Amino acid sequence: MHGLVAICAEAKVERWRRLCRIVVLRSCVMFGGRSTKGASKQRRDAINDRVAQIRELLPVSEAARSRLSQLQVMALAKSYIAKSNLFSTINRQY
Repeated sequence: MHGLVAICAEAKVERWRRLCRIVVLRSCVMFGGRSTKGASKQRRDAINDRVAQIRELLPVSEAARSRLSQLQVMALAKSYIAKSNLFSTINRQY
């Protein structure tokens, strides 16, 4: 039985290795074959740009928006979307 478990474990490890290679290759293609450092910076910059766009959409004053961290922006956006979904559900019921 232990041999079968070991074979299954090895198969899972090999599958994850293949998936990781595919992800890395796709990342290289998406980011123009840049080095990992360059691709990581480009991903960080893209995330920062998206968070900045979300920050601008929040229904709070400009002064409050400028002081928010990225984590606070995401938390407020999540709360706003959750409340919006709740109110739209309530409105549909009545």
